[in-house]
Amino acid sequence: MKNRNPVQTFLTEAEELLVRIEDIALELNPGEAAGETINQLFRAFHTLKGSGAMFGFDRVAEFTHHVETVLDKVRDGLVPVSEQLIQLMLRSKDQIKLLLDAAQNETEPPTATGLEIITALNELLPETSVAAGVSPAVEPGVSPGGSACDISKTAGSSGASPGGKMPPSRQARRPPLLS
Repeated sequence: MKNRNPVQTFLTEAEELLVRIEDIALELNPGEAAGETINQLFRAFHTLKGSGAMFGFDRVAEFTHHVETVLDKVRDGLVPVSEQLIQLMLRSKDQIKLLLDAAQNETEPPTATGLEIITALNELLPETSVAAGVSPAVEPGVSPGGSACDISKTAGSSGASPGGKMPPSRQARRPPLLS
């Protein structure tokens, strides 16, 4: 049995999810009702976000959170499927690829594109989302708790450490043994 590096497994699966995201986004048609295609797209981004966070790719998770928020509103019927939405899904997929590549190469990707995408995603959200407490995706630079965060970190590279190891803050913590 071959031992695989869990981070490498995530990166391989992330590549597959990015291909799937592109395929799904290209199946969308402006004006169509949110259905199973949107659910599949949401699940692919959701998996990237959760797995990315689990393996220390915090910036991937933070960026993807904005995409997921918009897709959730599409599923709720509050944001329509539009050409702009489709293009933003494709651009988001490309940005996540850049974030993953930068993390692997230990480089900082340009943050301008990520910020542009986040701003455009936020513009799709209905005004009622702000009143309902969905402010994290409404304003770039605001974390899910409502406090300011480093937006360059959200749009920039991942927090994975060199060599594919998880940073100590992401390593599993064991509860104390009961006697």
